[in-house]
Amino acid sequence: MASATSWKIIESFAAALRNHAALNAWALAEYEQPLRVLQGINMAALPREEDCPLIALVPESGKFGRIAEHATTIRVILTVNDERFVDDELAGLKQLATNFGFLVLQALQDGEDGFYIGEVTDLYELSDFPLLYRELRVTVTGSTCIGGADL
Repeated sequence: MASATSWKIIESFAAALRNHAALNAWALAEYEQPLRVLQGINMAALPREEDCPLIALVPESGKFGRIAEHATTIRVILTVNDERFVDDELAGLKQLATNFGFLVLQALQDGEDGFYIGEVTDLYELSDFPLLYRELRVTVTGSTCIGGADL
């Protein structure tokens, strides 16, 4: 992977998500709305129920140096409006945990820019019901040559 800025990675991720047929077909079938992909998020105007399903891409951190492997972490925030969370099977939460997250990671890995996705950690936020959030922290890694751009 050639080094790239956080925003270059976000642009690449956004294109991969918008163009991933299986992910977009799933969003339409499951929620009867097209998937929205945001590059960044306005904290003063957070997404509303009618904006879902959506994915927000936000830069989080970077690590770089002349010798060290370069790494940058992007927050990939998955949001659905799903009242099924309260049923006995927790179906809304299962959608975040399985189908949505799997398809998102598949789309990012299949992206044409070929970024290597290393560690992925996640966190669920359920306090804004019926909005359910899953935040994936996706770390993109790669080595750089002397004079290469920072991640």
